[in-house]
Amino acid sequence: MDKPLEIPNYIDDIHLQRFRNYIDRNYKSFSKITNGLYIQKFGVDSWYEDSSVDISSLYDIRDLFFIYVKKLLKTYRETFSDDQIYLDNLWFVKRFKDVGQPVHNDTDGGRNPQLKYSGILYLNSIARGGEIKFPNIDYKYKPKAGSLILFPSRGSQWDHEVLPTLEQRYTIPIFFSDDKKFDLMEHIDE
Repeated sequence: MDKPLEIPNYIDDIHLQRFRNYIDRNYKSFSKITNGLYIQKFGVDSWYEDSSVDISSLYDIRDLFFIYVKKLLKTYRETFSDDQIYLDNLWFVKRFKDVGQPVHNDTDGGRNPQLKYSGILYLNSIARGGEIKFPNIDYKYKPKAGSLILFPSRGSQWDHEVLPTLEQRYTIPIFFSDDKKFDLMEHIDE
C-alpha cells in the first residue's frame, strides 16, 4: 500500500446523523484535549489513561456501535488479508474551527507499538480545511461525509497531520492491533 485506501459511502446518511447527534449531545463530557478538541476514547490502551471499555454512555447508539465495529473488522481483515487483527481503540471526535493536529504517528512514538492499522470514518464533509495530510508520501484527503480511509499505523511514511478546519469536524478514528490482549471486543458484552 503506497497511500491510504479511500472507501466512499461507508456509512449511510441516517447513521451519520445519529453519530453526529450523539457527539453533539455528549461532547462536553468527553476529554478536552485542547481548546476546541473533544475526544471520547473506547479501548484497551497502553498509553491513554482516558480510554475506557465501558460503553454504557453509548446507550442510544449501541446498535450502531456494534454494526460498524463488525463491519470495520470485516473490512480491515479483507483489505489487509489479515485475520489476526483486533479492535484496539475507537474514538468519537469533535473539532471546532481552527483546530488541527500536528504531524504524528498513531503508534505514539512507540508508546502504542501494538497498533497495526488505523483509519478514520468521516461523519461530515468539510468545505474548508480539515484535511488529513501524509507529508512523507505527498498525500492529502479532504473529508467527505460517510467515507472511510484506512492505512497502516507503523512506519514513518504513515506520519500524518490534521490541517486546521474552518468549520466543525466530526470523525471516528479507529485503531487495530495484532495483539489479542488489546482486543476491545473481549471486554464488552454485546
